[in-house]
Amino acid sequence: MVQANVKVSFYLKKSEADADGMCPVMARLNVGKYSEASFSVKLRVPQAIWSSGRASGKSVKAKEINNRLDEIRAMALGVYAELSAVRDGVTAGDVKSLLLGMAGEQATLLSYFRTFIENFAKRVGVNRTEGSLRSYRNAYNHVERFMREKYNLSDIPFSALTLSFIQDYDSHLRTDCRLSPGTIINLTVQLKIIVGEAVADGIITTYPFTGYEPVRPKQKRRYLTSEELQRLM
Repeated sequence: MVQANVKVSFYLKKSEADADGMCPVMARLNVGKYSEASFSVKLRVPQAIWSSGRASGKSVKAKEINNRLDEIRAMALGVYAELSAVRDGVTAGDVKSLLLGMAGEQATLLSYFRTFIENFAKRVGVNRTEGSLRSYRNAYNHVERFMREKYNLSDIPFSALTLSFIQDYDSHLRTDCRLSPGTIINLTVQLKIIVGEAVADGIITTYPFTGYEPVRPKQKRRYLTSEELQRLM
């Protein structure tokens, strides 16, 4: 995967300073030359101790602020590295989405999948079956294991779901899990349903399964009986 130049910097949002001169600290993430995203780091810092994107001085407060900024920078760079392991073209918005869990926890695949299962479980015995619930839980476990073993990821934003991801998942089920074509079709269909729900909710607009064709189970060869042969003669 090709990794772009990534930078994380911090600045004060002085337009929102309070009466004591405390300003929100913002992070600016740049990926390459043209992709940029900003977000609040949930800190407020006095303008008087802010210099060159950090808290100045050797006070305990300044050290705490700078340590937190260093943590956020490391997290952002780590998220970018993880997403780049999945696909090319990772944007600053992609990193921001996963880092902050924008649009609620449902903005990421596995958290959305968990919410789907929780809601499904509430309908068991009404218009859903226990067997179907087990199937979705099994499908979730397979996707979770795949991302952990293949990419060392605990979750990904829906924007990182591509045809390449789906094909890699199919390959994992065939080669690593050694599952039959029929089982693989069932697992990918359940993932398709989750993705379809996300599309319906407006979370994603690009359908990652476009162009994906699973291997179909081989049809068993059937031989004509003697009676059938007689009728053909």
